[in-house]
Amino acid sequence: MVARRRFAPARITPAARADWGHQTRLLLGLGDGSYCNRIVFRAAWDRVALVCRCRKDLRLCFRHEGKGRFYAEKTFTPEEIYADTSIPWREARIHHGGKRRVARYKEVRGVLWRGGAGRQSLRLLVVAPTPYRKLKHGRTDHRPRAFRLTTDETTPAKQLLQPMHLKIDTGMRCDGCADHDQPSG
Repeated sequence: MVARRRFAPARITPAARADWGHQTRLLLGLGDGSYCNRIVFRAAWDRVALVCRCRKDLRLCFRHEGKGRFYAEKTFTPEEIYADTSIPWREARIHHGGKRRVARYKEVRGVLWRGGAGRQSLRLLVVAPTPYRKLKHGRTDHRPRAFRLTTDETTPAKQLLQPMHLKIDTGMRCDGCADHDQPSG
């Protein structure tokens, strides 16, 4: 029988947190599409805001305005928000591709995800493709459009978009290991 691992966020004692001086600071947790799931979004996080890339066909809804039910019957997808002309595009200046660039995005607050976050209110950020050039006279590349779900409803969108545009090297290098990056023989 295979034992199932359970996801549990790291526990830090309040005394240790007070020593660091981070009682009021908010930690931004970035996640790829594999972290946009029920286990992560329903975990009890203390002063952690999640920002995860979500699928374009994710079924989202708003809260029902009447009595008798919590979720509204009408659902929508992030792709439909991208195509919706009634929601205006906003702009934020971010650092991407070696320069400060304007990123266009749409923001929808009060979003509910039945299968993932349950009754927790989320914010959806839909980011338009960002053009950039690697060389001054090179061809223009575009970062693909992105769909982000976040548990933070107060932080400005620019502060949530910037970390997602950075290319962070997730590979680890072990300098002390004899068999890593060493020629054989």
